[in-house]
Amino acid sequence: MEKKIPKQILKCAENLAQSYHDRVATLSKSVYAVLTYGTASWQSEDNERYSKKYHRQYGPAKNMNPAYYLTRLHGAWILHLVPVRGEQIIVRLPLKLKNLYFGKALLPGDLYGRQRKIAGLMLITRYNADHVARGLALENGAHKIEHGATIAIIRAEIRHKQAVAAKEKDEVLRGARLARATQLIIRLCHELVVTVDHARAAGYCWSGINAYREKFFSSDVDKIPAKLLRQTGDTRVEAPIKKAAQELAQKIIA
Repeated sequence: MEKKIPKQILKCAENLAQSYHDRVATLSKSVYAVLTYGTASWQSEDNERYSKKYHRQYGPAKNMNPAYYLTRLHGAWILHLVPVRGEQIIVRLPLKLKNLYFGKALLPGDLYGRQRKIAGLMLITRYNADHVARGLALENGAHKIEHGATIAIIRAEIRHKQAVAAKEKDEVLRGARLARATQLIIRLCHELVVTVDHARAAGYCWSGINAYREKFFSSDVDKIPAKLLRQTGDTRVEAPIKKAAQELAQKIIA
């Protein structure tokens, strides 16, 4: 009489089968398929993928479920994966079931991991279906995950990301200071000099700039104070004034 399979072995087989399907190779392309223990089976799925006429003629849509089962060989448990299409896949269960890991720190191609704590952090060694280590993963206290071949590489990656985050924070703060300085200059610096280059930077064409100068000033004027531009009553002058204010604000903040 066949002995009953221990629960921890069954649970490990279930996790390995699901992990293989999710990360190594898809056992079924159907999103409705469910991994089942034993033999492959048909599953009725009454969904809206087919018309009512189809259901009346053929009944509910059916999907073939991939399956997995266990055998034992020379004291080792063997996991058999039965995909919907293709040959059966055989994977030996890890000899030690303690500290196995199947969480989000695993990468595509990883079958499982083995976890241990180091200095309060969770270090995970990642393995493929042949039980060969593929690298490490580190979960820190902030629920962030870093990957690398060695701990030194992981630490270097953490320092790199911290530097990138600090730079992005500085850029955000600098952008906020620049925006405040620009608004203050626009509001208070009435003698701010606006040039033709500022008008060009605001997107105005040469024909429009020349026509504007001839109408309000003179064709050879290149520098005009902001207050004189506003006295023309033309709201289009605000764009080059803002460009001039931004240029001055950058010089001040830098």
